[in-house]
Amino acid sequence: MKTLLCLAVLSLCACGREDVSATLTSKMDAWGVAFNAHDTDALLSSYGDDAQYIYTFEGQEGQGRDALKAFYTQTFAATPDFAVTRKSYEVIEVADGVAMGLGEYDDTLTGPMGR
Repeated sequence: MKTLLCLAVLSLCACGREDVSATLTSKMDAWGVAFNAHDTDALLSSYGDDAQYIYTFEGQEGQGRDALKAFYTQTFAATPDFAVTRKSYEVIEVADGVAMGLGEYDDTLTGPMGR
């Protein structure tokens, strides 16, 4: 089991300061449901066209929704039982009008050697 860190950033103007923690947590919960369902369309719905990603475990990185879709598609094809479980999630205001959510997830999957 590896630990996966996820990050989300939200403008506080969009939902109000009192709701930002609930909003970001809800978005990450929806991300986890979509990830565990291997639903790439649902996963991509929350990313902009210029999204960038870095997958540190394999050294992969890319830019754009097409690259991200290819990454998720490849990942789910290689590990059909890949699932994540949120361990913790914290929302921090990092600047005036901007908040960041940082989550820690456990991931489980069967590797290439059946382990």
